[in-house]
Amino acid sequence: MAFAKEKLGPHPHSLLLPMNHRASASESDADAHRPPWFSLGRAWIMHMLRVCVVFFISCSLIRQLADSRPSESFMDSIDSIHATLMRHAIPVEALAAARCPQQMAYNGELHPIALPGQSLLAQRLSQAIAIDTSVSDNWPAPAEDPERWTTIFKPFRDWMHTAFPKVHQPDGPVKLELVNQNGLLYTWQGSDESRKPLLLMAHQDVVPVNPKVLNDWIHPPFEGYIDKGNQTIWGRGSYDAKSWLVSIVSTLEALLEAGHVPKRTVVVSFGFDEEASGPQGAAHLGAFLHERYGDDSFSLIVDEGTPVLGPQDPANVLRLPIAMAAVAEKGSVHVSMTVQAKGGHSSFPPQHTSVGLLAKLVSAIEDSQDFGAIVTGTDADYPYRQMQCFSDSKAFPPEIKSMMDDLDWALGHPRGRHALERHASCPRRHSFTRRLAGMLAPMLDSDRRREQRIALARRRLSQALRRYPSLSNPAETTRAVDIFNGGVKVNALPESAEAIIDHRISTSSSVADVKKAYVRAIQHPARSLALSTDIFGEQTENAVSNPSEWKCTHPVEPCSFHSQEQQGHVVVRMWDENELEPAPGTPVVGEDAKPWRFVASVIRRVWQDQAREVMGGSGRGSNSSTAGSAVAEEAAGIRVIPAIMQGNTDTRYMWPLSKHIIRFGPASLLPDTTGVGGATAGVHTTNEHYHADGLVKAVDFYSTLILALEQTTEL
Repeated sequence: MAFAKEKLGPHPHSLLLPMNHRASASESDADAHRPPWFSLGRAWIMHMLRVCVVFFISCSLIRQLADSRPSESFMDSIDSIHATLMRHAIPVEALAAARCPQQMAYNGELHPIALPGQSLLAQRLSQAIAIDTSVSDNWPAPAEDPERWTTIFKPFRDWMHTAFPKVHQPDGPVKLELVNQNGLLYTWQGSDESRKPLLLMAHQDVVPVNPKVLNDWIHPPFEGYIDKGNQTIWGRGSYDAKSWLVSIVSTLEALLEAGHVPKRTVVVSFGFDEEASGPQGAAHLGAFLHERYGDDSFSLIVDEGTPVLGPQDPANVLRLPIAMAAVAEKGSVHVSMTVQAKGGHSSFPPQHTSVGLLAKLVSAIEDSQDFGAIVTGTDADYPYRQMQCFSDSKAFPPEIKSMMDDLDWALGHPRGRHALERHASCPRRHSFTRRLAGMLAPMLDSDRRREQRIALARRRLSQALRRYPSLSNPAETTRAVDIFNGGVKVNALPESAEAIIDHRISTSSSVADVKKAYVRAIQHPARSLALSTDIFGEQTENAVSNPSEWKCTHPVEPCSFHSQEQQGHVVVRMWDENELEPAPGTPVVGEDAKPWRFVASVIRRVWQDQAREVMGGSGRGSNSSTAGSAVAEEAAGIRVIPAIMQGNTDTRYMWPLSKHIIRFGPASLLPDTTGVGGATAGVHTTNEHYHADGLVKAVDFYSTLILALEQTTEL
């Protein structure tokens, strides 16, 4: 009877055991009826699996040792082995999720308003493009030449009054002020003065069109052609930046029509010479705002900047919907390098003319490692954060990804393996690997070893990045030799030659660092070429270090100068006065990062809904095509990336107003079907264009930003 009772169900206490223990008991019963060779076979299979795992890890360790450089110590190799062991012990997916943390989409209830339809927005942008507002460098101030500026910008200002009557209503709530004659400053006063205002920015001016390439434009640059087939508006300024100017003012117009009364003041600033560095426009607007509001007076500043890219865009290596919102901006400086040498008839040339000497010095600048990427991996290393967000792309170099893992591990970042090892969600696996790594860990725990480990990881990654220019570019001080002048006649030796070099300064560098890099890069080649130097006021006299390098080439006449005398003189100076240090970075971690997290949440809300048909419908509620639905499905997971702004924006004049500056270019996720190379392919060149769906998305973004800010007092 007892046996029969036991057969009726499990033992009462077995219900308290974990499921796997109960399963083990049943498996034991089953094993009793299996032939003896079954257990032996299973043990053999498990043994072979362990051998394979050990073999695989051993191969990795041997490779790690083989890759170690002679200059690295034994402990450096132990560090590398430890990191390799942990790479096999920690789930890769857990690390990937921690590299680029994403905010939840903003889920607050917003007051519904009717936004303008796609057709109306496309017409507005088309009309804005048709008014040529091209500006060139170094124009005189409006006070010195008012007619030049008025001829360009008064027609544009008159059009804005016509296109946006609510915004420009004389007795309306939005007040317009002209700053330095042509700068547009709109102020919509809020009811709660305790809240810091919001500042939205764009610029009225555009880059001039090169008349030599007019025939290369698919549609005339100032026609504002609306291409319904490709759902695109063509023309100069369509992307940079009249699209966002039109979207911002369209947002204000829609909010006014809806009867919105803001609690928080909204300020809108439109410069008129951003493409010429902004000395007449944003410089005066920034000073005006600073005088009125003071330091750190704005909760948030949003200007033009890095784009939204769909998964099909050629510039998008992730092949995921991404929104790159720049939180840092490179500095810039323009350097002139001039070589002066003896002239004469070109039938009796020296070994190197001034042009040849300059070419060698330019090559030294281009090859110098002093401008290279400086990787720290810290919270303030914004290029590194941008790389982290791209590192799970299939196109991302595996060696760079591995070195980034090692740097995170060395620093003990929350996104590094050291923290992940302690993470509760991390499964217990590869116990052998973990035990072996644990044996090595005590050797690596001292503060001294930690600093050495960090330095080694940084050095390895910085050196490896040199092989990948597209990755190192955001992290390094770039140098572009854009202008090269020398000589006036084909048979006359040029007495001088000049190169002008454009530098975009890394966020971890400075103007002073650029000057030091020139001194280091030029001194040695100048000495070998017998050139005296004047590098930013630091002068040297150099004779030929090897006289055999120099010899006269005249077949009969003796040398006209001694082989030891100076062969020329090089002068390095700032080409202009537009020295710009890298911008202060916007906080993206910690308590100070609330504005960044807020903007990221708004972006994820706006780009998670269904895309629109461009030339039809009446706004927010219109439906899209099947292709649009597919994009919308992907957009639910749009990745917001804290990016680097490679170029410069008008925000350079707004730094005192806020430490929370976002440079962001709202755009469409829909595929670009124009065939010209992607959504951003025409910026500053031929065939500039903008997808009309981007206008609707931009208005949605600016309106959501304004309305969501109404609901918080924390910013």
